[in-house]
Amino acid sequence: PVDSVALASLLADHIPSYASPPPSLAHGRRLAEDSMMQDTYPLRPEVLEGLKDLSPGDDDPFFSDLLTTFLTHAPERIASIGRAPESPNAETVCTEAHTLKGSSGNLGAHQLQALCLKIESFGREGRLEEVHEPLDALRLELARVHEALERDWL
Repeated sequence: PVDSVALASLLADHIPSYASPPPSLAHGRRLAEDSMMQDTYPLRPEVLEGLKDLSPGDDDPFFSDLLTTFLTHAPERIASIGRAPESPNAETVCTEAHTLKGSSGNLGAHQLQALCLKIESFGREGRLEEVHEPLDALRLELARVHEALERDWL
């Protein structure tokens, strides 16, 4: 894995203009450089900054709507995954985990994405009895992502 703070320092040493990031990256870089958050922050700020840059203007709701949609639908998908082992329905586990994996990755929620991949693999292999442990971790990670999105990005 790349240490974003070390990379930023290296780039700033060799590319003078990098030391002063464009205003759109300043917020994300502050979050990434915060030593308290460096190893524990559940989101990749540069991914969210990239999405933010897609908004046509500061008052455009695109970015906040995107995050709100994720925060609304992610718990529903996790609940669906949680019900599937009782049914048992491996296809539901695969589909819901795959969908949540994609949206998590699109928002830079790397740990959430990795847990979804694990659950998707279990579903694909028909190992539904093994879904419970990563599903519990998925719920906890979603809570961390939710808190970070609400606190820092909405």
